[in-house]
Amino acid sequence: MFVQMLATIFGSAWLVALEIAWKSAAILGTTCAVSLLLWRATAALRHAVWVLALGSLLVLPALQMLLPAWRPAALSRAQTTLSAGRLGVTAARGAAPQPHASLPLTQRSPLPWRIAALAVWLVGLAVCLLRWRNGTRQVARLRKSAAFPEEAHMAHVSVLIHEAASELHVRRGVGVLIGDRGIVPMVTGLLRSTVLLPREAAQWSRERLRIVLLHEMAHIRRRDCVTQALAELAGALYWFNPLAWLAIRRLRIERERACDDLVLSVGNKASDYAAHLLALARPLESGALTSASVAMASSSHLETRLRSILNPRLDRRALTAGTAVMASVIAACLVLPLAAMRPQAGDTRTVSGTVFDAAGAVVPDAAIVLSTSDTDQKQTTSGPDGQFSIGPLADGMYRLEVDARGFAPAIRRFKMDGQHALRLEITVDLGNVQETVVVRGKGTPAGTPAAPRRVRVGGNVTPAKLIHQAQPDYPESAKARGVQGDVVLRAVIFLDGSVGSLKPAGSPDPDLAQAAISAVRQWRYEPALLNGQPIETATTITVNFQLEP
Repeated sequence: MFVQMLATIFGSAWLVALEIAWKSAAILGTTCAVSLLLWRATAALRHAVWVLALGSLLVLPALQMLLPAWRPAALSRAQTTLSAGRLGVTAARGAAPQPHASLPLTQRSPLPWRIAALAVWLVGLAVCLLRWRNGTRQVARLRKSAAFPEEAHMAHVSVLIHEAASELHVRRGVGVLIGDRGIVPMVTGLLRSTVLLPREAAQWSRERLRIVLLHEMAHIRRRDCVTQALAELAGALYWFNPLAWLAIRRLRIERERACDDLVLSVGNKASDYAAHLLALARPLESGALTSASVAMASSSHLETRLRSILNPRLDRRALTAGTAVMASVIAACLVLPLAAMRPQAGDTRTVSGTVFDAAGAVVPDAAIVLSTSDTDQKQTTSGPDGQFSIGPLADGMYRLEVDARGFAPAIRRFKMDGQHALRLEITVDLGNVQETVVVRGKGTPAGTPAAPRRVRVGGNVTPAKLIHQAQPDYPESAKARGVQGDVVLRAVIFLDGSVGSLKPAGSPDPDLAQAAISAVRQWRYEPALLNGQPIETATTITVNFQLEP
């Protein structure tokens, strides 16, 4: 029962994960198309589009769970028609619907390969988060070893940072630290921003230092450290999607171009700015730093940046509040319906599963009947691999009965309410062995007892066979009192063929019950076999005591 419940829960979670995966791909694909359409727009707008796309990926799982299901009517009708057509073709061929080909044929359940997929995703997530943590630690070490400008004999840096903040209208406090040689100017910190400069900045000209501080202040004004962190988190969650990596790459490119545009918008000459950028460009000390900081002059994509800087026809306007709100509203109008969409819901849902015996082997050719409260029924049989599938189904309560030869019927009740598909693991138990014995009065047995009623068996079940029977004696006390009737005993046939756990389930007289128990305890069986192995079997034995005149 626990395994079945776990399989159901995991199956539902797997379907939700698949939905999130294709919806995230749809969001990123749409964003790629929008970005291409905006090639003449400002870099700040394109950067905002990518930020909204990656942010949508972060809230998509929550929206998927919180929003009510929306089922597009046209899509539901198309899928219902397709399902009906498939069922019609199957009926025309005179065959029962078969399980989906994608389902595993030899495994006991669909869980193993899904657990493997989950494990692979968790490993990828851990690698991405570990890379992010390593970058954060490297930045922390750089800041710890850095000095204040006054200690590095660069007191004029404080004056220049205030001038840069004033030019770009940055009102919050910004710290400046002088780090090791060879590092690239960068901004760090999510809550409190800090500009980290290399030690050779002391030999820079005042103009170069001003340009660098303006660029870093542009990052702070745009809160690029925050958007970079959100992008890294989205990339860690959706690392398996190549479009997620493309989105992060484009976000970094558009981010640097947007900051370049801000620097040029305050009156700096494009050729001079490009010369300073070219002189400062160098690869980062570690690739992990790109996830934990925002660097100015990384050598990656430098050529395209320089071309953009020197292109006088580009629109370099900053992103206005109105444009940002409008872009957010448009993104919400696209993402919210997509998150609420349930394209496979409605009448296209199915229930599928596998029928097993007590030893874990699959049971083929089991009859499966699915019925509702309004007596509507759907029927199918399990295939050679023990699997079955019934659909399409609508919302409501269902009763599923599995009847296999040689096994007791198994019944499951469930509710279809919003889930796309339900998968069950059904274990059928062996049918009870029953014996009926007639005991007649006057102490004379009335012939050989009736042969035991054999259970109907499939290819893997051999029922227990009675090989020695001790005839019960009619108690004299019961004959004297004129007592007769059926004594029904419940018992278990053990692995060695002996009968035990005898309990009367019904008896007209204690003396008759005791006589029946004493005789049945001496009976011997060939034990029941399941897949060639002996198993204990429950049995019902009826001893009929009859008086004759």
